[in-house]
Amino acid sequence: MAEKPTTRNELGPDLTPGQRLKRAAIGVLFFSILLIPRVRRLRRQVQVWTAVRVMAGLTGLGLVWFYFSGRGAGFLVCAALLILFALLIRATPVVKSLDDRARELGALSILNGGIMIPSPGEPPCKVNIFASTDRLAVESGDRILLEIPLTKIQRCAARALEAGEGKPWEFEIAWNSPSLQTTRFHFDGFFAEHLARVAEATIENLRRDELNVLK
Repeated sequence: MAEKPTTRNELGPDLTPGQRLKRAAIGVLFFSILLIPRVRRLRRQVQVWTAVRVMAGLTGLGLVWFYFSGRGAGFLVCAALLILFALLIRATPVVKSLDDRARELGALSILNGGIMIPSPGEPPCKVNIFASTDRLAVESGDRILLEIPLTKIQRCAARALEAGEGKPWEFEIAWNSPSLQTTRFHFDGFFAEHLARVAEATIENLRRDELNVLK
């Protein structure tokens, strides 16, 4: 006797609404995890991310208009989230390390330049001195404030501004450009003398090497 065909779910038992919701939540979670690295890369591109924020803000304003046109409260919630996203989630541009910057400038060493006044009337700023085989590049942040060819340097000297341990020190460089120019770097704190003397010794060694090459 032939068996009667039975109707059954070949894909498994029917899921309850709670199980479906659980599966959907897991799918959204995995999708979000995969999306995070791409969003982080996108946030490093300042112009692209700014465009994303503008679009999110405009979309949020559009949803507010829909809400006041008689739509549900869900439109207002989405609008608030999009507007907050546009206002708060800013771009995170890549910050170059000192080693990366030294490679770009071809520097052999990086010296702590303490505090320097770029020019009269400007506020003092913390600087680093990137020393290469032919020049010094004085930089604050990513902005080069001063470039000094080693062959133009007439003297460089470190000296204490006050007697005693832990007192301020100063490091001075004088060079021809074409008239004699002088720049001073100020150091404070317990390591002030050490930083000033390291800068002096490093630059003097580079000057001697450069002069030996030119002979």
